[in-house]
Amino acid sequence: MKEGFDVRAWLGSRPDLQSMRSRFPDEWARVENDMATAIVERSAERLDEILVRRETATSARPAGRKGRKEETLRLVRQRMAILAIQRIGTDAVTQGGGASSTIGRMSAAVASGLLRDGDGNKKPVSIRVFRLAWPFVRDKGAFLSREQARGTYCFLSREFVDAVARMVGGRRCLEIAAGDGTLTRFLAGAGVPVVAVDDMSWGHEIRYPDFVGKMDAREALKVHAPEVVICSWPPPGNPFEAAVFETPSVQTYVVVGSRYAFATGAREAYRAAPDFSCETAVDLARLVLPPEAGHEVLVFRRRSE
Repeated sequence: MKEGFDVRAWLGSRPDLQSMRSRFPDEWARVENDMATAIVERSAERLDEILVRRETATSARPAGRKGRKEETLRLVRQRMAILAIQRIGTDAVTQGGGASSTIGRMSAAVASGLLRDGDGNKKPVSIRVFRLAWPFVRDKGAFLSREQARGTYCFLSREFVDAVARMVGGRRCLEIAAGDGTLTRFLAGAGVPVVAVDDMSWGHEIRYPDFVGKMDAREALKVHAPEVVICSWPPPGNPFEAAVFETPSVQTYVVVGSRYAFATGAREAYRAAPDFSCETAVDLARLVLPPEAGHEVLVFRRRSE
């Protein structure tokens, strides 16, 4: 960093990425390495760190001139990272010279690593990380189409899982038509025991894990006598949801589906359940991802006598 050059003032002039790379090649190499690490780890959290890296109150920070220089270079690296990831969203990757391969790989990593882990399993992602990274995923429609072909119609945020865990509390909980058991797995990770069942009639699309029991929803409701029942994306007009409202032990029923009535749920059964109130939980629906898919969360609660 040349003496007499006011880096902060220069940053205020919003230089482009190429100019920053030319002036600070060592800092760009560090940013590029950090991005490569995020790709290898398939970590959206790592990407979040790169983009919003800040000093913490407990960080050991050198004082005086050395400290000011390091803080300035940190701002340079942060700005480079932001500009690099922004180029994903504008498709400028095809013009970027040496940065292109890194940025292109980062685009793929964001798409594949944001919502799935290194083994390809769905994972709960924080809303903060999702909102930061999702805008830079190109061709969202194609991504969602591929996921739907795999039997995935939504992803669940960490905040959604925590909210449902609080709702369940210590009550007996059953997930019906559980599919690959994603929500049950997430809730178990949050310390909430849940029994997951599915009749496994969609074996041509879904790979059922061992912890999902093969059982019809009606039978499972009788066997397990749950207090809380959960179902994600129940088929439209299905014959089994009516049994939820007929089961005396059930106090709460949570449905994750589409806001388009024709797409999910036994709507006639919902309307014919006088013993239950129905809340359209808008705050919970905002925690189901991605927002473009038009999710709806319904919470049915048994009315007091």
